[in-house]
Amino acid sequence: MDMDKDPREDPFLLYRFHAADLRPDLSLALKAAGYPEGQGASPQVVAQVEKALALVEDAVDLQAVIRFVDLEFSQGKRAGFALPEGPGFSTHLVSRVLSRANQWAGFAVTLGEKASALARENRESLLLSYCLDAMASLFAETLADRLQERVVADLAESGLVSGYRYSPGYCDWPHADNRALIGIVEAHRIGIRLTSGGMMIPEKSVSGVMGFGLPESGVLESPCRRCGNTTCTHRREARIPPRA
Repeated sequence: MDMDKDPREDPFLLYRFHAADLRPDLSLALKAAGYPEGQGASPQVVAQVEKALALVEDAVDLQAVIRFVDLEFSQGKRAGFALPEGPGFSTHLVSRVLSRANQWAGFAVTLGEKASALARENRESLLLSYCLDAMASLFAETLADRLQERVVADLAESGLVSGYRYSPGYCDWPHADNRALIGIVEAHRIGIRLTSGGMMIPEKSVSGVMGFGLPESGVLESPCRRCGNTTCTHRREARIPPRA
């Protein structure tokens, strides 16, 4: 992974990552394709997953941008958070956890146009197209994980840890807020733009906010414990700090 700026000089940090640092093992790839622990995966499926992994790894242009920001929080009916100069974001559950942090950062990561287009370009093979889409999504989430781990490592001397990453559309945070978020982090620096309908281009991109605080601050808590939707398939437990 390479970084092209000293974080003390500019609130915007640009990173590039190497594909070899992100490649998941086969068991994780099969899980992403819908086969937990490889159960039920035929030799044909395994072969297509392995092919998709190789194609995605060869196509990615892994970039990330992160901006450290100051946030202000409000509670009550208009619960949410905002930059001192605006804009504001409306979310009670995510705001509650982020408010316990000492530092915050908005971020965006992308695999680039070529990797994002692989599934569309291989639609003549439904299985391969499906696997390419799943593997590219896995790479995008892993890229966000690696960025978070890097930032936590940079903050290690301060004793701060990071909880979950939160993206618009998660919990009670409206997806429409993503337009303001990618503007704040200037995601155009790494080639991300939005369609009129709010979809990120390249499609295999992730944006969100991270909070950093002391382990006892509550920043590792999951907002899911205060959500009434107990059957949600995305429900999370308290976070284990990413490794430094």
